[in-house]
Amino acid sequence: MFDFSQPIWINWELNNICNLMCPQCGRNEIKNGILQWRKEPAGSPTKTLNDVDNSLETFKKVFRNIGYPVDLIRFQGHVSENVASKEFIPICEYIISEGTNITISTNGSLRTEEFWYNLGKVFNNRSKINFSIDGMGDALGVYRVNASYEKVIQNASAFMRGGGRACWRMIVFKHNQHQIEDARKEAERLGFEDFSIVHTDRRYFMDQEYSYKGQKYILENQNIAPRWNEKVDDNLQWNGWTEISCKAQNENQFYVDCKNKPWACYYIPHKDGLSREKEWYKEYAEDESLTLENKTLDDILNHKFYHALEMSWDSKSTCLSTCRKKCSVGKGLVRSWELNSGKIYKDRRGGAIQSWYEDSSS
Repeated sequence: MFDFSQPIWINWELNNICNLMCPQCGRNEIKNGILQWRKEPAGSPTKTLNDVDNSLETFKKVFRNIGYPVDLIRFQGHVSENVASKEFIPICEYIISEGTNITISTNGSLRTEEFWYNLGKVFNNRSKINFSIDGMGDALGVYRVNASYEKVIQNASAFMRGGGRACWRMIVFKHNQHQIEDARKEAERLGFEDFSIVHTDRRYFMDQEYSYKGQKYILENQNIAPRWNEKVDDNLQWNGWTEISCKAQNENQFYVDCKNKPWACYYIPHKDGLSREKEWYKEYAEDESLTLENKTLDDILNHKFYHALEMSWDSKSTCLSTCRKKCSVGKGLVRSWELNSGKIYKDRRGGAIQSWYEDSSS
């Protein structure tokens, strides 16, 4: 499924810990008008939260069991904030010492300025952090519930003072869309090397009031990119199938969850609905021995799951529903698309991916 003659990318989850309560995160849900943890977090290998954290020694063992050159590790944090790991800086030092680069996506609201300054000193020129700053001032906390804008800016500034490369990434909602240009200017003033905005394809828990710790919130979709909204609505209603162009395969990238099980991508892990669709998926998901602590990557990739997954792409009746929704050519939305003035992102094979520019007047 992957080309191991070429360097690989790994999207890695070190823990299941986070300090925020973002309403559209798989960790959380709105129930009876209250924002709360999910009893069974979506996409998580455990039915619990905030109780798994990989140590440096465990990480070293798992990393060695990959057995192939790793070009890039992406700490994206799909059900976690990777920076929350106790040994995060030593883990980053080890990764870089192995000749591997790092990209981090973080809410930036944990830790001290000293921590971020020291992390900036560790990073080399090819490693960077995307700070998820979805609005300025109080607007940040509408989606990043529990975050402090002032603290995030202080931490990001400390990271850059330490020599780290930082990018400002902003998910756009109705409550912050008027701040885009001001945020872009502020990012430039503070020394961020890049600024991008993201239009989300998530529609759940939007346009409904909810409360958290007695404070009321409402999350509303942006209305400055109607063509994007039409694409999302079309995708949500569509139940067909076209040729599958797997994003993970195109980028030569797989996912490792916080229990150190590898997955073909980060869209499909630990989904009960997919277990009900295909027995081969259920068998793989439920086998707790298939981790990089216990086996090599080659051993795990020999499991029938990976052969069955690729074969399943040949027709609608065999294809996993998530693969159809995310990676069908011409219909799938592989993730939220980015607007980034003048910059075109490329996949590992040279094609433009996740690039979208649209004048707000169109």
